[in-house]
Amino acid sequence: MAQYRTLKEIARRMQWKSPSTVLRRHKLDDFPLYLDWTARGLIWVTSDDLISLWEQKKVQMSQGARLKRPWKWRHKPAYRPYNWRLRGKNRTYNGTVRPPIVGGSGPAPHERVFSPSQPPAAPALKKPCTCGTPVECSAHD
Repeated sequence: MAQYRTLKEIARRMQWKSPSTVLRRHKLDDFPLYLDWTARGLIWVTSDDLISLWEQKKVQMSQGARLKRPWKWRHKPAYRPYNWRLRGKNRTYNGTVRPPIVGGSGPAPHERVFSPSQPPAAPALKKPCTCGTPVECSAHD
């Protein structure tokens, strides 16, 4: 069982271009590495046995992937709420839905146009109360 004690030696053994590839494979593909103490500090270490086990697992995973049926592309229909036909008729395009107009031949309230020559008429007040208030009062009738 041969041990490889630096990232440079491991990269040379695996025939990878750089030591950073070893760390990337460790992070992404679970390449077997472990830290070991030396007189200078921690170093990455692996062995031939760990590498051969890792390669066997990769082969098993790729064979399992080939046995799987290919995924079928299916277009999902566009999502529409259950009442999409009814809501489209009454849409006000500002996020709300106005209620349908029940009878009435005049313009809708938001379509009324007042000309500057004719100011809107003030509501007609009924007979003022005897107590002096401008509002009709039921206490003094």
